[in-house]
Amino acid sequence: MRVRTAVLGAGALLLAAGCGTTETGTPTTAAAPPPDPFNVCEDLPDAALATTGLNPATKSTVTNAPSGPTSWIVCAWEPTQPPATYRVEVYSTSHTMDETRKNENLTDLTEVEIAGRQGLTFKETNTADTRCRAAFGAEQGSFIVSTAWFETGAKPDLCGLAVQYLTDLEPALPA
Repeated sequence: MRVRTAVLGAGALLLAAGCGTTETGTPTTAAAPPPDPFNVCEDLPDAALATTGLNPATKSTVTNAPSGPTSWIVCAWEPTQPPATYRVEVYSTSHTMDETRKNENLTDLTEVEIAGRQGLTFKETNTADTRCRAAFGAEQGSFIVSTAWFETGAKPDLCGLAVQYLTDLEPALPA
């Protein structure tokens, strides 16, 4: 009988100890994870690519997680007009424009309007001579078009091309 009383007493003591603290403040809910980015590799219509001057048959998947959450989906296409002296990559990401603006590895950030959306062009410090990107924000984060020069033939205006391709693709991309 003493063992039973001791066990019950210890249990009551532990229960009382666990209930003795009070939390103050306003309860909060956990932030919902950002939605998976629009899948430019699978959901960008071939007709939209062809209308912009990209050859849907030349699609190359750069980043597309086979399952689970991801923050980047990237596919590349070549222009329909030969000879192709550059490549076009379309990025869909949960990363925001503010993150892009604060990225210290980027240079030549220039505010631009792209299809009625506030956007910017930028380069990476290590590829500033061979690549330019244009981006605008979206509910999911942002969309980016990157143009990269193959270093053969005439060197195009990479930033101008990136803005033009993103402008042309904008109707096929979610808000």
